[in-house]
Amino acid sequence: VSTQSTGDVSGRLNLRKRLQCKSFKWYLDTVYPDLFVPSLDYMGRGAISNPSSNLCLDTFGAADHYHTAKAGLYYCHNQGGNQVWIFTSDCRILQGDFCLESDSRRSGEPVLGLCKKKTDKQLWQYDQTSKLIRHKTTGLCLDRADKKSDEFVQVRKCNGSPGQFWEISIVKSSSSGWCQ
Repeated sequence: VSTQSTGDVSGRLNLRKRLQCKSFKWYLDTVYPDLFVPSLDYMGRGAISNPSSNLCLDTFGAADHYHTAKAGLYYCHNQGGNQVWIFTSDCRILQGDFCLESDSRRSGEPVLGLCKKKTDKQLWQYDQTSKLIRHKTTGLCLDRADKKSDEFVQVRKCNGSPGQFWEISIVKSSSSGWCQ
């Protein structure tokens, strides 16, 4: 790897100071506050699997083509792609630009919606001890609900059934409860 000197940039720095230029973060916070920018800090990532069924949360590729699609279940294949999720420090479960969201008007089936800053539909909690993924607003739990591969996941009243136990492949946070 060769490195080249950028030369003297003091003139550019002085110009920036004289013009009172703001940072890009300032722009995002002030000019475009509605833009969702995913946190680089995460608590877990990878497959979200239901150990009793060997099924994983999956997008079926729908997030690549639609603005709102149902989240589904598929046999865990450990190849990434549609089964790679990030549980962010701001309580979202996301894949790409899409966040898992729950809305009581959607018959208990969570969907993948474009991530938004100002919505409580996309906020989730995970308890590493109980293995429950709970929607923060409704208190309902992510549930396999006796579904099979190629079917859609549900949100239901938490009851501690095996269909509500979830494991996340790579856990970064050591706290037992995320987003409590």
